[in-house]
Amino acid sequence: LPNALRHGHEACGEIVELGEGVSMNGLPGELKVGDPVVTTFIMPCGYCPACVAGHEDICESFFNHNRLKGGLYDGEPRMKLPDGSPLYQY
Repeated sequence: LPNALRHGHEACGEIVELGEGVSMNGLPGELKVGDPVVTTFIMPCGYCPACVAGHEDICESFFNHNRLKGGLYDGEPRMKLPDGSPLYQY
């Protein structure tokens, strides 16, 4: 496993900046700087046999990116250490 890494599926934090076009994808409400947030790192593809069978938690595509490499679909981790180096998620 790469070093440094964080074990677990959930993370929490606070919004410190919003990029252009950030939205709630049709959900009510809005996001703003200072809002507390909770996120999950399981992002099913929706197409693999596990997803089609309703078992998104064992999505094959996500497993290959996250469980094997510690990153997301683009191959990059979403968290960084204070010095800017990657913090891999498992």
